[in-house]
Amino acid sequence: MKQKIIFLFLITIILITNSISYAGNATLEEIEYLDIINHWAKDDIVEFTQNQIVNGYPDDTFKPNNNVTVAEFLKMIVSACGYKIQRVGNRVWPDFYINTALNEKLILENEFSNYNVPINRYNAITIISRAVDLSDVKKNKKQTNDIKKINTINN
Repeated sequence: MKQKIIFLFLITIILITNSISYAGNATLEEIEYLDIINHWAKDDIVEFTQNQIVNGYPDDTFKPNNNVTVAEFLKMIVSACGYKIQRVGNRVWPDFYINTALNEKLILENEFSNYNVPINRYNAITIISRAVDLSDVKKNKKQTNDIKKINTINN
């Protein structure tokens, strides 16, 4: 659980500070995208690709400065959380992740009218909060605050 929270937190930080994109099907052996060689997030992009959270484009680029769409973000969250993707019919790639997100209650029916627009921070955090059991986070925060109080009293 702690690992999932940390991973989702890292995705959120990347989303807030800069954008990453998903498209295509880069193999694990072809992770050297042409446009990330000197990019500040190169190591994270490679790690997320190795973990099949994101992929690059068919032209061997990653486009790290593009905005993340709602569909791309859903793909990242669904993949990071390890939800089983049900590939039904001849649909395009985002449909599988959108349907999984709907089935897992990460998004609500008709919450988004267009999945190809950039996701905003509010929507990203809303989706993450649905994916993570925040009761553990609140409990851990309370324990941390209790430890701080004890240290203050003892010093």
